[in-house]
Amino acid sequence: MIFVLLLGPHAHDDVETGIEHHGSFFETLFHAAGVWAPLTLGVLAIGIVANFVLFYRNFNRAVNGVALAQQLKKLVDADNIDRALKLCRAAEGAVATQVARAGLEARMQKQDSYAAMDAARTRIIDALRKGHVITLGLGVAALIESGVMIAAAVSKGFPGNEIGAIAVLPAVLACVMLVNVMRWNGMQRDLDVVIDALR
Repeated sequence: MIFVLLLGPHAHDDVETGIEHHGSFFETLFHAAGVWAPLTLGVLAIGIVANFVLFYRNFNRAVNGVALAQQLKKLVDADNIDRALKLCRAAEGAVATQVARAGLEARMQKQDSYAAMDAARTRIIDALRKGHVITLGLGVAALIESGVMIAAAVSKGFPGNEIGAIAVLPAVLACVMLVNVMRWNGMQRDLDVVIDALR
């Protein structure tokens, strides 16, 4: 269906309806955006690529925080710190395991595990926030550009199916942005759950 929307023909010349032929999805897009077509497509492309990259990276950074916290708490209560550390190293790319590892290592050295986890959490959140703010900012700019483009298409009397075709790319972008925001909130909750379990 997406293939048809992107590459297939849309409105056709029709003497009775007066609909102008706009061609494929991208021809329609350029017709709607006018002189701003390169900028619109460029901003859309950057916004989509950036948010898909963040989407991919977030899956490598996230784990089930509740399940991890429960497993770690059982191991710590059984005084099995080595196995708890091994569990964290098995998913060392996840932010929750990085915070847990900082706390476990501090515990082994008879230091304040809560302070170590809190410091690790602050460092991780600060690093993640920069990437999320930039990426979501690009996405918002792309959605604004898309809104202007769709408004131009409406003002030019584009048929509904062409308006829908034009809206495909910003709709995909909006969905990925929403998932990224949910992932961001989920990772922060996971950090809090792990800290509460090991403090």
